[in-house]
Amino acid sequence: MKFLLLILTFTFGVGCKEPKAKSVPDSNSAFDKLVSIETPLTFNSNRANHYQTVEFQDTVLLKKLSPDYPLFLYGKIPFHSNFTTLIGYRADDQATPILFTFDKQGKLIHSHLLYETVVGDMGIYTSNHVIIDSERNIHFTDSTITRKLNEDESDEIPGTDSLSVINKKYRISDEGIIKRVD
Repeated sequence: MKFLLLILTFTFGVGCKEPKAKSVPDSNSAFDKLVSIETPLTFNSNRANHYQTVEFQDTVLLKKLSPDYPLFLYGKIPFHSNFTTLIGYRADDQATPILFTFDKQGKLIHSHLLYETVVGDMGIYTSNHVIIDSERNIHFTDSTITRKLNEDESDEIPGTDSLSVINKKYRISDEGIIKRVD
């Protein structure tokens, strides 16, 4: 009897093993686990942002998306059922926010750095302000202050400030492509 029980346990036990979980999830299942972030989203290069990063298991994908800088994700923006939009930042000098769109199979469609022109150096100070609204529009403002330098370029000349402001608007299309619209 014990022998028969042992044979039955071995026969059915070996054939009924559960499949092992993948050590790295595929992109779509990993995206599903990310938190959704509601719009509008606001970023200002002169201030630290208040969004919290989330853990993302697919570190191979993060390295492919940003090979030169570490990449951290805030989550996904629920814009459209045809694609997934991720928002995060790359750990460069400005902590530049970045958008990614992926198709339903997890293939990258498009990416867009939200800070285009941030710089701070003697005589030139540029800041960027970005708003992402619920209509998939990205409103970008570049503000640049320039100051003339003295003859040997060792200091700025007081009272020579000049301000220029550039506004741009982008839109994420129904296909997940980020295009400038004005």
